[in-house]
Amino acid sequence: MKEAAKGQIVILKSPKIGEAEAIIDKAEPDRIKLLWSKVYDGQISKLEEGDEVLVAVHTSAGIKKMKSMVLNSGRELHIESAPAVSDPQNRSFVRANAKIRVFVKKDGELIGATTQDISGGGLRIIPDKNEVFTPGEVFEVKFQEDDFSKDFSALAQVVKVFEGNIYALNFTEINEHDQDKIVRFCIRALT
Repeated sequence: MKEAAKGQIVILKSPKIGEAEAIIDKAEPDRIKLLWSKVYDGQISKLEEGDEVLVAVHTSAGIKKMKSMVLNSGRELHIESAPAVSDPQNRSFVRANAKIRVFVKKDGELIGATTQDISGGGLRIIPDKNEVFTPGEVFEVKFQEDDFSKDFSALAQVVKVFEGNIYALNFTEINEHDQDKIVRFCIRALT
């Protein structure tokens, strides 16, 4: 996969291991070397040379998927660098349908809402109240610990209003680490 680069987040999936997360340590034209947290040792240690894995890589061009093969296993895992397979989502970030509780801070008041879908670039929300937001309006969106490892917030702008009190928001300011949490969440939801 030509888009693969050191430091990118990778989700590996196969019937043998279920799902495991890793990071690209080195990307060469024919192979990719992966590192992983000890949390995934039990799963990744089950992989053997020749095993097929589905790989989702978080690249600057969005999520790229490839079908790959394990070239060697052990503490250093190398997988085949294969061409990306087509993905029906044509976005910078993969979007997942997910119901997540968030709070929108508007005029100093916290308004509860539920997401309809989410991506690293934004989300669609349905406010608890019959609240009216207008395109161009910017406010803080707070994410709760229930769905992520800790609370965090981001600034988002209303970009579209749908029937049924549904609002599309794009992130205008979000910490890269928090954005990666959302991306991981979406990858897991879709793989």
